[in-house]
Amino acid sequence: MVEVEVVETVQDVSADLRKRRQRRLSDTLSATCAILEDAGVPYRLRHAPGPAERSIAACVECGGADIVLVDASHLGFVRKWMMLTRLKRLCSVPVTLLH
Repeated sequence: MVEVEVVETVQDVSADLRKRRQRRLSDTLSATCAILEDAGVPYRLRHAPGPAERSIAACVECGGADIVLVDASHLGFVRKWMMLTRLKRLCSVPVTLLH
């Protein structure tokens, strides 16, 4: 069985903005974990500090991932495009953004 690693990236932002972002993203993260649990898929949750693209790429290299799936539903078009191009440059595996 395949193990899934769920990576939550945390950038250094103001405390107020971080709290608001955490509340919004925790619902999405909880839903993702619930889906994996219901499907019986083993997973690990990792919190990675720093810029999202570099943090994800570091997790990919350390964990030996075969593919990267990113929930980009909360991002605008330009941010999605920038994230995709950076991840494709930094990662040696296929990258897909979900929206």
